[in-house]
Formats: sequence, structure tokens, C-alpha cells
Amino acid sequence: MVIQASLVSNSETLNASMNAQVTAVDGSNLKLGNALKWDSQGRLAVEVAEEASLDNTLPITAAAVQTTLGNIAVLLQTI
Repeated sequence: MVIQASLVSNSETLNASMNAQVTAVDGSNLKLGNALKWDSQGRLAVEVAEEASLDNTLPITAAAVQTTLGNIAVLLQTI
């Protein structure tokens, strides 16, 4: 299945295409590849990591990015 979408705003256009294969695991749990999943309420969700790490392939939240940047700022102030 290929999902395609276009968003147009003023003079800017965003075109996106996503290839996804839906696999039924036990009749109710569906997974859409790395980091995409169906949550307990049947909604499409993104699996995220709680913190940044070198070997992690999952995205992190904006809050985790802000925490990491805040820690770097504190370390730079001590130099």
C-alpha cells in the first residue's frame, strides 16, 4: 500500500509518499514497520525513545530534545 499526500499553503507545497505494509499479528495487533504502530485505541501512533542515544533508531520527543539541549547549555556555561 502506498499512501500519498499533498499539502499546499500560499506558495509552498509539500508532497509526501509512504510505503507501508500492514501485518496482522494476532488479529488485533497491527504493526506498520519501524516506529509506526497502532495504539490501544486503534489510532496510528509513532513509537518514540525516552532519550537520545547513539544506537537508537527511534525518534525522540521535542521534550527530550529540549532536555538534551538544556544539558549541553549547562555544560557550556561551566567552561
